[in-house]
Amino acid sequence: MVIKIERYFSYPDLKRQTPNHSMKWGDFTFTEDAVEECDYLVILEYPKKDFSIQVNKNNIIHICLEPANEVSKYRQYANKNVKLIFNQLDIKKNNILSHGALPWHIDKDFDFLQDLKVESLQKENKIVWVTSNQRTSKGHNKRMDFLDRIKPLPFVHLYGRGINPIDDKWEVLNTAKYAIAYENFQSDYNWTEKITDCLLSYTMPLYFGCNRIEEFFPKGSFIQIDPNDKHIDLFLKEIVNSNKWEENLDAISKARDLILNEYQLFPFLVNQIKTLGLEKSDAVNTPKELVHFKGGNAYFDNYPIIITIEKEIFKLKRKIETYIPKF
Repeated sequence: MVIKIERYFSYPDLKRQTPNHSMKWGDFTFTEDAVEECDYLVILEYPKKDFSIQVNKNNIIHICLEPANEVSKYRQYANKNVKLIFNQLDIKKNNILSHGALPWHIDKDFDFLQDLKVESLQKENKIVWVTSNQRTSKGHNKRMDFLDRIKPLPFVHLYGRGINPIDDKWEVLNTAKYAIAYENFQSDYNWTEKITDCLLSYTMPLYFGCNRIEEFFPKGSFIQIDPNDKHIDLFLKEIVNSNKWEENLDAISKARDLILNEYQLFPFLVNQIKTLGLEKSDAVNTPKELVHFKGGNAYFDNYPIIITIEKEIFKLKRKIETYIPKF
């Protein structure tokens, strides 16, 4: 059984999330090669360029990676050829509400992380935050406002693109007991590598984002923060001076195992295919046909007219904000 993965981004290398970089998970084989046919086609967000492939049209899966915010909401509807969409917005047709099984961004592979023992790490009583200065959405702006509030705190160390660039998040996260994980959009299912990178590094996330995050990760494996808390400085200082990391290592370890063996892309897809019965012989052996997909933004051909209107209004507001002086 061959599962073809199509995506627009090249980093990170997905092979590293499988044992021995094998691109296998159990009895399932995955590929990103330019094959002529496959048993399943999985599209992560959208393809980089136009392509065609022989596949059973009932076995085409789309996973939304970007949040349903004002910038990328239209992507939640995917493409007309897609049979099943895993997304964060109930579009009332062929979708399952789910997290996006996003790849982790720390530059370590599955085997290393699976074998990693917390005792091998030198953890310090500090809070780190690896983020960027991106401001393309309302959520990005709010995140930067929060960053400006806590920047003066001596026990908070900031890194990331446009702030204090680093080559690999691991070099920062593996040394800290605590790290801020702030999603740029708040909803019921949107959580990303921002929290998983922390947990995989045995770092306790100070988290803001997914409204239902406690349904995904064990109690004690993270601490939720309120960016609007007027006393956030005192709250963060109390955490640094506490033993919460030591007291919750078991919960953090359980969260790591969930990420590595259930939530990340490969076990996620295998479990979904098995749960939905898509791996049965009648689903795999049915006739395949040549299906064509547009690459880039042209891939998204399935969203309703109201989304188009919302997109144009958002663009207009952005233009107005650009030309009106700020006082």
